[in-house]
Amino acid sequence: MKNPKKVRVLVDTFHLYQALTGIKTYTVGLCQGLEVVEKDKVSYFTFPHWKSAVTSTFLRGKTTPAIKILNHILFFIWKLIVLPGYIYWNRIDVIISPDFVAPKIRWRKVVTLPVIHDLFFWEMPQNYNPIWRPYFL
Repeated sequence: MKNPKKVRVLVDTFHLYQALTGIKTYTVGLCQGLEVVEKDKVSYFTFPHWKSAVTSTFLRGKTTPAIKILNHILFFIWKLIVLPGYIYWNRIDVIISPDFVAPKIRWRKVVTLPVIHDLFFWEMPQNYNPIWRPYFL
């Protein structure tokens, strides 16, 4: 009997470059757990590699306004261009987005699992730039 195709699951870990608390703790725990899960039927990927992202200081800590703007630009480039390209080239079947923003994939069926930790963008709209808040919603 032919072996069934493994489901390819990707965890988007880009937010680990700047995350300091809750979402970082959740994502690191998820990635650590996936390292010990049986991989007979499922292949797990993290992109970027979670261990390098979590130790980076590039966008973390006290930053200048220019770095904050760069962070927002990189976020949208990541979600709209880089991550969909990775999903396409690596034939990902499921994407887990711990930062609640999953990319829109239109060329094939990809299951998206955004993780919602809170609803601040709905409850406190004044804290979000009106230019990109609609993307979050």
